[in-house]
Amino acid sequence: MQRKLHANLLGEDAMSILQKEDIYDLVSSSFEDWKLHVDWKKIDFTKCSGFTNLTLKVNANTNLVKKPIVFIRIFGSTDEVINAEKERMMFKAISEEGLGPQCLSSTPEYRIEEFIEGNSLNNLSLGEDDNIRKYASLICDFHHNSTLQEALTHIEDKTAVALTFRKTWLQKFYDNYPKYQNMTQFPENKAILERYHKFCSSQFLEELERLIPSDNDWPVVVSHNDIHENNIIQYGKEEEKKLILIDFEYCAWNYRGFDLGIWISERMLDYNHPEFPFFKL
Repeated sequence: MQRKLHANLLGEDAMSILQKEDIYDLVSSSFEDWKLHVDWKKIDFTKCSGFTNLTLKVNANTNLVKKPIVFIRIFGSTDEVINAEKERMMFKAISEEGLGPQCLSSTPEYRIEEFIEGNSLNNLSLGEDDNIRKYASLICDFHHNSTLQEALTHIEDKTAVALTFRKTWLQKFYDNYPKYQNMTQFPENKAILERYHKFCSSQFLEELERLIPSDNDWPVVVSHNDIHENNIIQYGKEEEKKLILIDFEYCAWNYRGFDLGIWISERMLDYNHPEFPFFKL
């Protein structure tokens, strides 16, 4: 069952192959009380947002188990984009430090996480004074947590990802531009790719490398690197709302200002725009 889900993860029929019994087997293999008290015919599951993984909210519809609602992340084939092993090691450390959802069970194929009942922020709520203060405290704790620093030190050299970005992502896009153009059938997407290609010219890449400081110029910390409204969850009672970060696939060393800069830039983007490209400034 796990191989079937994993193999079809990014296909159009990813949800159609999922059966309640399959999902029940996956969760109950990790939780004995699900085996004893949950009727697989009565569970519900819904697909959540996600690009590199298939993510599901699963509800047992009974209060006879400790975790009646869980979040399942079935890993996709993302080795070209992220270091999957690093993500799993960092998520474990983040979970243990209380800086993200609790890791309930993990295998190389999937992970079961704590489901946090809450709402993602939007570009307007990102700018509210109370959320700015909470985010500043949250990201400061994340950046300077000694356990996360130690975990990441064992995985990779302490080099800001901004320094390697030019030699990996941008350069790879520039070199593989013809292939990417052939991969899309939509004229509007081809136009966007063409603009990106011009933007990522060799002259621009050289200028970018000149402007990026060395590690010694700015503090390098453990960074989230993917701060946007859907990766910040607001939860808790109305009078004591809290913020928590999710999705740590791009967690890496980076300049301290990077996560702050993304917070500011995301305030300018509205992802609820109904027309292509489905966001607006």
